[in-house]
Amino acid sequence: KIKESLSDQLAWLKDRVETHHPNAPIVFCHNDVNAANVLLHSSIGNINNNNTNNNTSDNDDENSFHKESVAIIDYEYGSLNYAMYDVANFECEHCGGNDNGVPNSELLPCADRQRAFLEEYVRQRNEISKNGEGEHAGRANAA
Repeated sequence: KIKESLSDQLAWLKDRVETHHPNAPIVFCHNDVNAANVLLHSSIGNINNNNTNNNTSDNDDENSFHKESVAIIDYEYGSLNYAMYDVANFECEHCGGNDNGVPNSELLPCADRQRAFLEEYVRQRNEISKNGEGEHAGRANAA
């Protein structure tokens, strides 16, 4: 019964994505982007700005870093997926709920930080597409 329910939910999701976003790029995704899998070089300093839930956008200069200062680890769940899955998963991971099943949306970064993250993700994805990297790179700009 659980298998049928999951199959039905997967079919619904696939239909929604393909109906509403027919050009959604399918790329290699990490599929487990969370704070424990993102390493920041020590030269970055206090990225949290002494705010444990990251709900501030103050002092962007202190929080800026180069992509060479970030390493994403633990690719055991990596596989093909819709490009925006990693973005959605990253946002969900901020809310917790892994232990008790009750996510807390108050833990999300502020709207400015969410927008900055999404803009950088899309910018990097488009840069990769422009350079012709990846099998589905041509589809990335359509999203």
